[in-house]
Amino acid sequence: MFRNLVRRFKNRAGRDWQILLVSLLLAFFVWLIYTLSGEYSAFLEYELVATSEINGHSDRSSTSATMIIRGKANGFYIIRRRIYKSVPMEINVAPELWKKSDTDDELFYLTEDAMRELMPSIGLQNVGLEYFVTSRLEFRFTKEQYKKVPVVPNAVVECRPQYMQIGDITVEPDSVLVYGTVSDLSRINYVHTETVYAEDLDGDKDGVVSLMTPPGLRLSEKMVHYTVSVSRYVEMKSTVNLSVVNLPAGERAILLPSRVTIIYRVPFPYQNADETGFTAGIDYNDISRMNGMEMPVRLFSSPRGILSYRFQPPVVDFIEHE
Repeated sequence: MFRNLVRRFKNRAGRDWQILLVSLLLAFFVWLIYTLSGEYSAFLEYELVATSEINGHSDRSSTSATMIIRGKANGFYIIRRRIYKSVPMEINVAPELWKKSDTDDELFYLTEDAMRELMPSIGLQNVGLEYFVTSRLEFRFTKEQYKKVPVVPNAVVECRPQYMQIGDITVEPDSVLVYGTVSDLSRINYVHTETVYAEDLDGDKDGVVSLMTPPGLRLSEKMVHYTVSVSRYVEMKSTVNLSVVNLPAGERAILLPSRVTIIYRVPFPYQNADETGFTAGIDYNDISRMNGMEMPVRLFSSPRGILSYRFQPPVVDFIEHE
């Protein structure tokens, strides 16, 4: 009987020790989480690599820089920074934030004001900054060959009936820098956009579109903003007497027919219905560029607000005599 009592005591003591050990571990984890959740002031270190679009230079720095700050953060964040402090972080810097070295064309630096503006992009929006230990960050951006070329938009535009596109599609910026070798740059004279599909339009349309990067080259911009201008129109007609300009002195000419119809489009509603404001005719200088005696009719002047026009007929017979 005595042996049974001893055995029961030992079994219970073993279970108590297990419960005590689990309780201590749970208490430790609760204390640890509570402690690390608090805010502490500490030195924080960041290894940074910069990207930026600086004219005539690489878009990525060839060197890194170490930024050290004194700030307040929770314990979890401080421990994480201690572990990953040597892992480079990439920051994108707007060109206007850089200061250029007076002695080195490839060296650029950031002041404390610029660093303060970049803090959210480094992930410091939850860090209470006390002060910068590093007064400035220096990065080296190597020089690269480049060429400035225009942007040519590709677009398929379709308007609703009684609506039309006004002018060409505009893009902003209308030119970009292309980076590459001298031989590659020599064959690049412009850069196309991806195709913009604008259908069933009854008003202006704008948006952003990607640029088509030539193989082996780099562009200063990845995307551009485009605008398609659209207006409602009404089509009108008017008869115009033709004249001849640049006719040599002493020469005379006969035009058959001597009058043509101009069919033109104006915005709706049109406020300036002045059909007498059109003058049109033949330019004698076109003779050298034409085959035969048929000459194209040209518009010399028109009322304000004309969207487009065409002549009927578009050419007339030109008969020259002394």
